[in-house]
Amino acid sequence: MKYAGIFLLFSFSFNACISTSNPNYETEQDSIRTFDAQKAELMQLHDTVMALLPAMDKMQAELEFWADSLAISSEDSVTAMQSAKSIEVARKAMMDWMGQYSNPKTAEMGFNGAIEYLESQKELMGEVAEQTYAAIAVGDSLLKSVKQK
Repeated sequence: MKYAGIFLLFSFSFNACISTSNPNYETEQDSIRTFDAQKAELMQLHDTVMALLPAMDKMQAELEFWADSLAISSEDSVTAMQSAKSIEVARKAMMDWMGQYSNPKTAEMGFNGAIEYLESQKELMGEVAEQTYAAIAVGDSLLKSVKQK
């Protein structure tokens, strides 16, 4: 128990020296928190869209089935194929984003550069998400109307 007390005293003293000896300590800590928050937001958006891919694949197959079906009008068939294509394009946009994304290295870019990179990636991922949500909404609406006929 005596050693635990000495260890805690040493730890607090050491931490106090670090934080007071570095005049940029608070700024660096703010940068670290901002970096972590930006990365978490980006990965949350990525994970949300990734979770939609299996449903998108199923929807695309269903739309293609209905497009080839004689049970719907030729106009609905064209619309179903267009909707299936928009789902395919949204899926490709997600794959393209993942292919170009690289985990920012703060040692190379600095925190400010890494934060800017994450912000730009979040904007790109937001565009992919919007494209994905729009394609799903159109496909879902079309499938509902086709199934009611």
